[in-house]
Amino acid sequence: MVINMNLYSIPFNKIADRSKTFELRLLDEKRKGIKVGDYIKFSDVSSTNIIITKVVGLIYANNFEELFSKINDKVSMGFSENATVKEMISDMELYYSKEKQSEFGVVAIAIDVIFSSSDIQQIINQEEFEKDIVLNFYLLHDEVRNGLQTYKYSRKEFGSALAHIAVSLLGIANVTGYDLFEEIEKEYKKIKNEKLNDMKPDEK
Repeated sequence: MVINMNLYSIPFNKIADRSKTFELRLLDEKRKGIKVGDYIKFSDVSSTNIIITKVVGLIYANNFEELFSKINDKVSMGFSENATVKEMISDMELYYSKEKQSEFGVVAIAIDVIFSSSDIQQIINQEEFEKDIVLNFYLLHDEVRNGLQTYKYSRKEFGSALAHIAVSLLGIANVTGYDLFEEIEKEYKKIKNEKLNDMKPDEK
């Protein structure tokens, strides 16, 4: 699942440079559905920049004061290293009141950046349809990476990984409207012809 979230430029840039690895949010209905392995697309509210991240952990608490006692690294949550707990609580209350915290609870979402804004500058000015295509291929890149890392020790399991990647490709084809099988057939014929042309006469 891909979840969309908006951020102001300062926290957005901290995630982009990998210093902020926790996103702090109210545990409302939208956030309750987040699971480890989901993707979050962060959008900078002051630009068209986006960051694609993967959820790698979730820490729950009744309020931010309790949450801060569970995470020792202030910088990883987007605060200054010298910030006091009181200052951190006051900062979060600008967005989420004590009443809202009591009603819903809070969550620290541990994230791993897949592609930062610097990685995707070339697509910022493209049409929304093209952005969706690129986003899906970024997610495919992560599927390929995970598949190869997980199944590299077994030929049989590697075949399963390739099948999983193929299913991901079919999903992308469905989103973009491409006839994937037609494209595969074209590429297969192209590669086959290139191999034939490279062969010596006595090898054909």
